[in-house]
Amino acid sequence: MEAEELLVRIAEIEVYPEWLDAYLDSARTVGAESVAKENGVVCIFPMQAAEDPCIIRIVEIYRGEEGSRSHLATPHFRTYKEGNR
Repeated sequence: MEAEELLVRIAEIEVYPEWLDAYLDSARTVGAESVAKENGVVCIFPMQAAEDPCIIRIVEIYRGEEGSRSHLATPHFRTYKEGNR
C-alpha cells in the first residue's frame, strides 16, 4: 500500500473584535462544508489563540497540492474568502 501524500498548512489571521463571532461562524462553516464536499480536504480546524482570542489559527490538511488548489476554487471557499456569508 502506497502512503498518501498530505499537505499541511497553518494560517494565522487577526480578526477585529467586533467581527470575531461572525468570522468564527464563517470559518467553522467553510471548514465543515469543505470536508463534506471535497475529497481533497482531510480537515480544516480554526482555533483561537490562548493568548489572544482575536488571533485565529487554521490548520488545514489536504490530499496533496491538488487538493489544496481545487479547494481554493470552490464556491464555498470563495464566499468565505470574499466575506459574503
